[in-house]
Amino acid sequence: FIGLFAGLVLGTAIQYLFSGIAIFDTYLLGTAEGVGGMFVSLIKLLVVPLVYVSIVCGIVDLKDISAFGRLGGKTFTLYILNTIIAIAAALTVGLIFQPGAGANLAGTVSETVKLTTTETPDIFSLVVNIVPSNPVQAF
Repeated sequence: FIGLFAGLVLGTAIQYLFSGIAIFDTYLLGTAEGVGGMFVSLIKLLVVPLVYVSIVCGIVDLKDISAFGRLGGKTFTLYILNTIIAIAAALTVGLIFQPGAGANLAGTVSETVKLTTTETPDIFSLVVNIVPSNPVQAF
């Protein structure tokens, strides 16, 4: 908790002191964004295998085969319960805030279809994109 708070204070101080300097805006923030993106990609890369291994280890550690049926029933019940809660929350938020209400959607399809050109990525983007966020994406 102390490290989190210290990082928050330090980051705010650096942003406040150096925000007008062009080299800060160009290089330091770009580098921090790239390193942060690589960190998030590595976390995403580790989540799926970690969950899989923890599930397999939990099943292997079961001594009684009848416990597997009870575990499956509890897991299915929790899954359905969480799904119902998520659906209710999404519907409630959608009904309260009404996203898209008042938007004029006439003619937007033909206006948005335009030919775009792609640019060659710079070296920094290339290095950041080396770290995949999906284990299958790496191959």
